[in-house]
Amino acid sequence: MTRARTDKHRDRTRGKHPMAWGILGLVCCVVSSCGEPERPPGNAAKGKGASSDRPNILLIVVDTLRRDHLSCYGHPVNTSPAIDALAAKSVVYNRAYAQAPWTTPSLAALLSSRYPTALGIKGDRSALSPDLVLLPEVLQEAGYETAAVVSHSFCSSRWGFDQGFNAFDETNVLGHAAVTSEGVSDQGLAFLQTQEDAQEPWFLWLHYFDPHCAYIEQEGSPTPANDYAGLVKSGQLYRELWQARRDLTEDDYSELRRLYDSEIRYTDEHIGRVLDHLERTGAMDNTIIVFTADHGEEFGDHGSIGHARTLHEELIVVPLIAHIPGIAPTTVEQPVALIDVYPTLLSTLGLPPQQGMEGRDIRPGSAQIDQPRVIFSETNRGGKLRAAISGNLKIVTRGRFGQLTAFDLENDPTEAKPLDNRQHAGVLALAPLLAQWGERMRAEAIPEHTVDLTGDDRSQLEQLGYGGDDEETPRRGRKRKD
Repeated sequence: MTRARTDKHRDRTRGKHPMAWGILGLVCCVVSSCGEPERPPGNAAKGKGASSDRPNILLIVVDTLRRDHLSCYGHPVNTSPAIDALAAKSVVYNRAYAQAPWTTPSLAALLSSRYPTALGIKGDRSALSPDLVLLPEVLQEAGYETAAVVSHSFCSSRWGFDQGFNAFDETNVLGHAAVTSEGVSDQGLAFLQTQEDAQEPWFLWLHYFDPHCAYIEQEGSPTPANDYAGLVKSGQLYRELWQARRDLTEDDYSELRRLYDSEIRYTDEHIGRVLDHLERTGAMDNTIIVFTADHGEEFGDHGSIGHARTLHEELIVVPLIAHIPGIAPTTVEQPVALIDVYPTLLSTLGLPPQQGMEGRDIRPGSAQIDQPRVIFSETNRGGKLRAAISGNLKIVTRGRFGQLTAFDLENDPTEAKPLDNRQHAGVLALAPLLAQWGERMRAEAIPEHTVDLTGDDRSQLEQLGYGGDDEETPRRGRKRKD
């Protein structure tokens, strides 16, 4: 049920505002202290009383959302009218890289601006360390009312993601048979209604899960069913698809993509409800909105399905849209990363960077966005893979001895034709940087913080699509009518 967060692991006790946050009888009351003096912008002292000229912040993350399945990124199917409307008045990043192709390490990197290995994240049991200073904690200390609504166990309180939140709702973490986008938006809107007369700015994180397998056809699907009669069914568990993956035909993959698009359109509808509320109440003009995903999904692109096991573009290139009041809509072509979200928000708010941040300020016109850089991504599932991206050059190493593959993303965006590593000067220069980065991450890694999994936990993770550190299987809240 909805719960309030108290930080007992650090000397960071904070006053909390009264907030009735309820939907369908679920109520969260958070008691507060008040009457502290107002602080100037940029002062991150403890307690409340934030300057009222600071903008609100809405962070929207859609689980398992491929960038190229959004209309605003060129998808021919109308999957995302609400997201498209947001993109039209925002900064759209065409090449944003996730730091891992599965949920826990990717969202941990976003909220900490550090890479997964340095965070001690290795597999299903890995959780966020309570010693980290995450984005919501800094915002909370700067006077923000912080709240989250999540719908996946891998970003729940048990995995440490409630750090820094005054209120943390996980009533939509419901398992493989549920559809939860409506519930996430309902809870998000309930929180926003409590903030309409508040003096302090708010930070709200909404995490949507429906585009994750199993793919369920939703009413109002942007592509109607055809005469397909193959093995793919609406609501089919991932394990069945994985076992049949070698027999899947192009018609099967087309049906998977059709069902996936249906999930995206349904999620977009409920995201639109939240965005419409901000427009109607006039809060949009004073709200930073960051829209992104934790990773993508494979549909036979490189002979596989699902996610987590590879570092191909369809898994680690994610949508990133930033609506920042005062910054004109534009498109950014330079490669950026999810680790950039945290420092960019702090820079926008005039707050100092945190120690250990790996990201940079990627606002258009910032001093850092045009500086040369190398972006890294990694996974330990299905083997140890590490990737480095520099401009249009991408290299991936696999295994203990670092078997290397390289791609020219400008001329080969689908990674179909590996480069000859022995004769490519760029590869020869980038490979040592990837090796040095890996050594630095291992040296800086904090001890792994783990969750004790019961038999029921493991069963639920298998339903969600995870059967161990090198295996993916399925999930989903409210049971559907068949």
